[in-house]
Formats: sequence, structure tokens, C-alpha cells
Amino acid sequence: MDYYHQGAFGKIILKMKVINLERQKPDLLSSFHRNFGKIISALPFLYGFLRILAPHQTQTIHDELGKCYVIDTRGQKKA
Repeated sequence: MDYYHQGAFGKIILKMKVINLERQKPDLLSSFHRNFGKIISALPFLYGFLRILAPHQTQTIHDELGKCYVIDTRGQKKA
């Protein structure tokens, strides 16, 4: 879903997108790394997911592995 729609159903509903470091749609390999990294993020007591709550952190572990960011697109005009 990251590769085709820049996010799964929850991100589509919340108007969020997954982008790569160049602010483009992620390629297939980085989408694979990001989704495989979700397993790693979940292993140590969900630390990889919860660390996004720290004020200095902008990516989860699986986003770092896929070299991606998740952005909020609410209020942005469509190009």
C-alpha cells in the first residue's frame, strides 16, 4: 500500500502520506524495507513505534530503515 497509495487505509483516512527523503513517492524497495522494519519496530515492547513520541524524534525505526517520512497532508492543496 505504501508503494501504490503512499499509505494504508488508516493513513488515507487521516490524510497522511508516506514519502521518501526526496519528498517523492517511495519506491518498491524502500516500501519493502519499511514494511519489513515494522517487525523490528514491534519486537522490543513496541519501542520502534513509541519512540516517535519523543520530542526530538521524527521517524520510527521502520521509517529509518525505509528512508521514509510520514507527513500530514491536511490543509495542503492538491497539485
